[in-house]
Amino acid sequence: MGTGYCVYDSCAVTKEFYEYGADTVISTGLTSEKFARSFEVFPNPFSSSATISFSLEEKAQTTVSILDLTGRKIKTLIDENLAAGDYRKLVNCESIGAGVYLLNVKVNGETFSKKISIE
Repeated sequence: MGTGYCVYDSCAVTKEFYEYGADTVISTGLTSEKFARSFEVFPNPFSSSATISFSLEEKAQTTVSILDLTGRKIKTLIDENLAAGDYRKLVNCESIGAGVYLLNVKVNGETFSKKISIE
């Protein structure tokens, strides 16, 4: 585990954070690093659509959202109870302006985020 940081104020300072390279992935809880390593966005940067992929080891309430860098929710992409398994979702971001955002995945109350760039 590396040291990390909180990019928006829903992170508690008492929690552990994980950081993976330039596409910072942040966990505010104790879900395995396996999820964090499976969480991908490609291509990145992208112009209108990208594919999000992740794996769940068990059934989980899962929310996937796009946030601006202040933590304000721009768009919710998934908000449902998902079974264990591998997921890939093509997301259309044409309605979102160019810029840098956070793709936020919340799994059973734990939060993981990646920086995305829309051109």
